[in-house]
Amino acid sequence: MTPDLDTIIVVKQTSCYQKSDAVIEIVQAFGGLWKLFMLAKWIPRSIRDFFYDRVARHRHRFMRSTQCLNPTEELKKRML
Repeated sequence: MTPDLDTIIVVKQTSCYQKSDAVIEIVQAFGGLWKLFMLAKWIPRSIRDFFYDRVARHRHRFMRSTQCLNPTEELKKRML
């Protein structure tokens, strides 16, 4: 798997997740009712990634903030 550099990537120990798989890994850490999102793993990746791409393409319409996050020093250490 060669990840696109213009998408979300999650690296967990020796595994690399991208697009909808990365979102599922992130949501898994939220706990609570977000765990229901884990049911999405039953949907084939090609279908999940199709919808991921559509949301990613139009994400600025969905976001309420017009400012970018300034990462803290702790967050900068976690980024590549």
